[in-house]
Amino acid sequence: MNLLLGGTSEARAILELLQKHKKRAVATTVTSYGGSLASGGNNLEIVSRAMNESDLDNLVAEKNIKTVIDATHPFAAKITEVAIDVCERNQINYIRFERPKLELEMDSNLVQWVEDFEAAAEAVGSMNCPFLLTSGSKNLGEFFNHPKIKKENIYARVLPDPQVMQKCMDLGSTPKQIIAVQGPCTYEFNAACYKQLNINAIVTKESGTRGGFKEKIQAAIDLGLQVVVIKRPKIAGMEIAEIVWSIEEIEKIIKERL
Repeated sequence: MNLLLGGTSEARAILELLQKHKKRAVATTVTSYGGSLASGGNNLEIVSRAMNESDLDNLVAEKNIKTVIDATHPFAAKITEVAIDVCERNQINYIRFERPKLELEMDSNLVQWVEDFEAAAEAVGSMNCPFLLTSGSKNLGEFFNHPKIKKENIYARVLPDPQVMQKCMDLGSTPKQIIAVQGPCTYEFNAACYKQLNINAIVTKESGTRGGFKEKIQAAIDLGLQVVVIKRPKIAGMEIAEIVWSIEEIEKIIKERL
């Protein structure tokens, strides 16, 4: 049995390949919304919940997992580190699908790179202006609870998941400050969104080619907005991982080795 750690558009593509080649698999997503985007099949089981190390240990033992394909988000560092550790301890084959970084050709003094969410909150807080968060929902508290940031200045673009939207409200957001949409978004959508909200800055993550990263930044720069980019986290244990960079490469592995 194979285990696919998902939560990205690439994971859904890999899921389709597993079904296409009739490979038995368990696929995980963090939320029920993510699970609803993954189509089931005779050879497939979907598990929709966040997992800690104990959960993953139990799952690989219960399902007799022989190979783990980790297609989680580049910023889901914790689950990747847990997966590497679990695979190493249980002598399970670990394959990391790594979303290629986007080499930006744009050279703009509007773009500021920071190391983490705390630094991003500090950077945008010093601007004292309306801004749009396009960096996910997990670290919203870094911004809503920052002493330099007025809550009325925060617009959050998040998944259209009731729990995520409720989290925004619990942190002090109003309905008009929540933009619930399933990405990635086009350049045109981003530009229209920025204009409609009348913001002066955006915060985003270095998500890569399929995360709509370039479209977000280019639209912002073209409108003269400040851009704060959070760099990808460094993940411990990656030196032992088999890293795959393309869907074509992962399909070859699925056909020949799983």
